[in-house]
Amino acid sequence: MNTLGDAYGYIRFLRIRPWYDLQQFQAHIGLLEKKNRMSSHRDIMTPVPIFHLLANLAVTRLQGVMRSFLLRRRKDTELDGKKLIELPEKDVEIVKLDFTKDERDIYNSVCASIPTLFCR
Repeated sequence: MNTLGDAYGYIRFLRIRPWYDLQQFQAHIGLLEKKNRMSSHRDIMTPVPIFHLLANLAVTRLQGVMRSFLLRRRKDTELDGKKLIELPEKDVEIVKLDFTKDERDIYNSVCASIPTLFCR
């Protein structure tokens, strides 16, 4: 499962101050999430809503940090009446291949042990 702490690697790589310092990140974001997960199992006397408040605060802080350096653009975004990027039309080509006997045997053995939606 992903956690808020997983974003730290990106922040560290981009050297976003002051958050690329692990102590700063943990103090303001990481520990709030960890306290929320750990405390909810140990401290039965503390009301549950406080844990949600801490988790929400951590999420809000991380969103604020990321908003400062992420630019979200959709492919239909326009600037001065022109698209920011011209993408070619999507060309979908379905190519069906036949397995060799060895490949079919491996495929069948995997599908027999782990049935999924993809096994036919």
